[in-house]
Amino acid sequence: MSQVSPPSSVKARFDGGTRRFASAPPDRPSRQSRETENNGGRWGADLVGPQHACGFFSDVEDEYRVLLPFASDCAHRGEKCLHYLDSARQGERLERLAEAGIDVQTNSENGQLELRTWDNAYLRGGRFDPDEMLDLIDETLSSGRRFGRTRLWANMEWVLKDLPGSDSLAEYESRLNPVVEKNNGVVICAYQHGKYSASVVMDILRAHPMLIVGDILQPNPLYVPTEQYLDDLRQRRAPRAGLRSAAKDSD
Repeated sequence: MSQVSPPSSVKARFDGGTRRFASAPPDRPSRQSRETENNGGRWGADLVGPQHACGFFSDVEDEYRVLLPFASDCAHRGEKCLHYLDSARQGERLERLAEAGIDVQTNSENGQLELRTWDNAYLRGGRFDPDEMLDLIDETLSSGRRFGRTRLWANMEWVLKDLPGSDSLAEYESRLNPVVEKNNGVVICAYQHGKYSASVVMDILRAHPMLIVGDILQPNPLYVPTEQYLDDLRQRRAPRAGLRSAAKDSD
């Protein structure tokens, strides 16, 4: 895939946004100061009702800067905190959560904190099945209601493995919206800058009602409602009558 960042036009539309959840100093803060910042819990005030958002992050530190406050506020409020991530990053994630002031051991033992690797989520059986994945998230968000609600921090680089079914990403992301709404969940899909083609980036953006730009969570102006978006995908994939006729004429 050619490497691109989210379109600059999208970034421009969010100038002057009002939902800022973590300060964005020019220099990277120390982990100790970041923990203090996280405990401010500004994520909580804006997360009213179900939320499904995507964010594009320049690197791992950028991701932690924005999403550690999300995880910290989740723990502080006693909500279920779920992470889908690469198995190679489990130890790192637990360490960073602990440094942010989260009682990792206690929360893991009581079921409030759960880390699930891609092989046990998106890529079960060595492939991606959107129906199975939607059922899993539906079940997980529903069972997490004993904690009030569930927040999911989902790292999405699994799609770069290009395993069977990965081309259903856009369909899955769009179909996830009613599942999140049904269960009053909060799902943040974390993508890396520069890893996806322009067309894939646009598909991702159009599937998410909310978008994180920098440390701002905003309604996504490019969002297309699920039914309309799925219809668009079906039309895009359908063979064109004119092309079929031309193929027949050439035989």
